[in-house]
Amino acid sequence: MNNKKLIGLVGGVLIVLLIYFVLAVEFDGISYYPLDETAGTNVQDILSGIDGRVVNGDGDEWVTGLIGNAIEFDFTIESDEYVDFGNDTQFSSIRSISLWFFNKDSSGGVGGKQLVGRESDTNMTLVYIDNTQDIIYIDKTSSTVLTSGSAITRNAWHHIVLVFNGTNTTLYIDGEQDVSGASSTDQQFNTTNNLTIGGFSGGRTIKGILDEVGFWDRTLNSSDVSDLYNAGAGLGFPEIMVTLNSPSNGFQSIDTSFTFNATLKPNVDDLVNGTIFIWYENGTIFNETTNNSLSGTDPTNLLFTISNFVIDNYVWNMRGCQGNAIGQNCSFSPNNHTFLVSSFIENQTNFNSNTFETASETFSVNITTNGTAPTNGIFGYNGVGTTATIINTANNNYNLSSTIDVPVDIATGSFNFNFSIGGDEHNTSLQTQTISPIILTFCNSTINIPYINFTFKNETTAKETLSASIDSTFNFWLGSGTQTKNINLVNSTEKLNHSICFSPSNQTLNTNVSLTYNNGESQQRSFTSEPILTNTTLVQVLYLLPSSLGLFGQFQTRDVANNPISLVKAMITRVLGGSTITVASGFTDSSGLVIFFLNPDATYTATFSKSGFLDNVFTFVPTTDIRFVTMGGSVSVNGSNISIGLNYDIIPSNFSLNNNTLVDFGFNVTGNDAVTFISMNLTNSSGFSWAFQSNAGTGFISQTLNTSDNKTIVGRFEIRTAEENMTIVKVWVIGNEFEGDYSIFKQGKLFLDYGFADFIRLLLVVLTLFGIVIFMSKNEISDNNESKIAVVILLIWIFSLIGWLDNPAIISETGIAQFGKQYGIAILSTVAGVFFFVRRTFV
Repeated sequence: MNNKKLIGLVGGVLIVLLIYFVLAVEFDGISYYPLDETAGTNVQDILSGIDGRVVNGDGDEWVTGLIGNAIEFDFTIESDEYVDFGNDTQFSSIRSISLWFFNKDSSGGVGGKQLVGRESDTNMTLVYIDNTQDIIYIDKTSSTVLTSGSAITRNAWHHIVLVFNGTNTTLYIDGEQDVSGASSTDQQFNTTNNLTIGGFSGGRTIKGILDEVGFWDRTLNSSDVSDLYNAGAGLGFPEIMVTLNSPSNGFQSIDTSFTFNATLKPNVDDLVNGTIFIWYENGTIFNETTNNSLSGTDPTNLLFTISNFVIDNYVWNMRGCQGNAIGQNCSFSPNNHTFLVSSFIENQTNFNSNTFETASETFSVNITTNGTAPTNGIFGYNGVGTTATIINTANNNYNLSSTIDVPVDIATGSFNFNFSIGGDEHNTSLQTQTISPIILTFCNSTINIPYINFTFKNETTAKETLSASIDSTFNFWLGSGTQTKNINLVNSTEKLNHSICFSPSNQTLNTNVSLTYNNGESQQRSFTSEPILTNTTLVQVLYLLPSSLGLFGQFQTRDVANNPISLVKAMITRVLGGSTITVASGFTDSSGLVIFFLNPDATYTATFSKSGFLDNVFTFVPTTDIRFVTMGGSVSVNGSNISIGLNYDIIPSNFSLNNNTLVDFGFNVTGNDAVTFISMNLTNSSGFSWAFQSNAGTGFISQTLNTSDNKTIVGRFEIRTAEENMTIVKVWVIGNEFEGDYSIFKQGKLFLDYGFADFIRLLLVVLTLFGIVIFMSKNEISDNNESKIAVVILLIWIFSLIGWLDNPAIISETGIAQFGKQYGIAILSTVAGVFFFVRRTFV
């Protein structure tokens, strides 16, 4: 249905409802030709004034059209009749063409008939109807771009629209997309030839009627096309062009009075009046005011000042009338404008549009209120609210701000501020933020900037470089730590170093790391730390101790009331090669126990620390006995009742076992009637469960096992009450009869600890020395005592070289001290022998 005809039929009130609820296409193009002339050769452009002229007409061209009049062409009468619009520069910007066509051709014609185009004998861009009544589009390179999917029926009106979007050309027929294809150039109608309709100077005149021809410098969308088609009735150019100037669409203010401005441009008669319509958002009319003092045909700016607005959303439009004052020949602006009267204006929101998981971000918004201070500020991010700070910057201007750590595992964050003004709750506009992930992983070809590199050395004087495998857990973050990520990085391959990389590589990373590491020759050790990492790689050296050179030292933390304390951080250090190294670190378990594999011939420093307690720092030489560490500064420990009056024994009590031996393992718990369950779980070094025994309540549980060829047996002993659990871990080292240290002093200690079985190494040294001397004395193989002493000294050096005669009295780790520890006895023996030789020779 024609919009201008509807206005003439229904009158004022229905006009308002139509315009408020139904919006139409904008007639904001380059040129529009209604073709409503009744005589003559001039063809009026009512939009831009680029008028055309009828060429080779005979005066009977003007006929009744779809809307008003139209122009008819008949190639059987005038074979070269057409309308020429010239070559105005604006035509080079054509992006959309709309026209109505009534096809009267029953025969077609050679080469087809031109509807619209810019054509010459050598260069053409045109839309034409071919012999089979298809619509064809040819671009300026004379290449066929589109052919309609169906023929145009005769003796009926058809709406034809061609649009270009820079990459594609689309043909619409009767309101529906018919065909679309790639464009060969951005501006399809940018030739220098004249723009014509109905034919051109070389012929191609159509047989039919054209009406409502329009050209736009924008790409009409499907909704625009549907509006122009108007269910087959067409949409004529409005009698008056109404342009809404201010307030702008989407305007927001705290004022209650506004001046509304619109431009009215008549195209036929003098202006008569203009009326402003303002509705509430729900469609109820707020104000309707008319100015009846308009006149003339020039464009007129019409102003209305309207007051007494209350806080609400509003819609406004303006209607202009020409020719008479009874609602005929009137038009609205095709699109309404909305505006908001509010108690505040949102001036500016500040935030980083792109961020990373866990990063600390500050968000702020500046608002101006109607004089009432905002209160109860809340910042909402993805549905989670935090308190917002409100600061009065000047007069009625306020800043609301909040700083949060960005959540993890989401790609987009949505946020706004909520606050109250005068008891009413308000929200700022919803904003979004792009969130990129943070990634911590073993270095690879994609993520290749190392933040930390773990290397391994022997806990010996030489500090030999080693290979090891790791099992690590990282807790990491960028901001304050309220949002963190976790990852477990495991590499079971023994390597000289393990590099951990981070992305993005330009950020400072906070971490908590807990890892275990070992190799085939060493016992597993643990390491915990809280390093702050950057793209300047941190090299973290971790120390291992061969299984044959150490023992498991146990430490149990407790408070001054002898209650066990869990999650106490223990760090073990020592001086090695003149510098202090961290040997191992970890946390105590639920029973307050932590175990480290240490060298019994070295002196270590232990530091035990936990928030709420005083640090306990001490030096020690490792033994197999459990060492109790008392933490001062607090007497209240959660989960300590389980240990009150409790006694337990673990069998066997020693920490080393022989291989291929039957051993009785047991767990005896007494003294606490609240105990409801005890258990003993024995596993080997690979984690395979060998045995499990349990009992409901206190008592004794046991099992006999063959140690076989395993390196270790790990026992986990659990005690439960109705409210608490306590776990004790004990590790037994399994080996051959020799521990691997053959020094004479060590063998003496072994004899006291373990009996004759390990004392045999001492006997080997002594018997070797005596055997050689006796052999040399038999039949006087050596003819003097000097040769015997020389041989004995040589044997002593040999035993020193293989480490069987180390001196345990020396504990310093300097190079000279270590040399003296290994070769001191040989040196003293050599000095004594030389003194004997000199004395025999010269005295």
